[in-house]
Amino acid sequence: MSYISSSHINPISYGQEYPESYWSKTIDEIPDDDGNAPFQQDTEVAIIGGGYTGLSCAYHLAHNHGINAVVLEANRPGWGCSGRNGGFARMALGRYSASDMLQKWGPKIANELFQKCVSSLNLVKTLGEFYYEVQL
Repeated sequence: MSYISSSHINPISYGQEYPESYWSKTIDEIPDDDGNAPFQQDTEVAIIGGGYTGLSCAYHLAHNHGINAVVLEANRPGWGCSGRNGGFARMALGRYSASDMLQKWGPKIANELFQKCVSSLNLVKTLGEFYYEVQL
């Protein structure tokens, strides 16, 4: 078990409203802030940051390992970079086109990379479905 203390948190830097962005303007209802973290709390895993990476980590720990992690976010989930991006979910293979990868690495490796991209898009879809399921 880990020990978490909030005694070193600067009260001016947390609890801020969402910045002006597409996401904050199109959300149906912004949930109420759940307030400060408890002064002390025991947890098996503490995750710092409630953006895509932190929330995905918490989801996978719970779903795959039965671990109820504590997510610590200074403001609100998605407040930082995760709430200010373009939100594109697409096949992205870096700077190489499919034909470049076929030529550079051959069909076996190019297909494996393509399948990784498909898998990542499916993960985004699964996480979105999980979010809506939890909200219902």
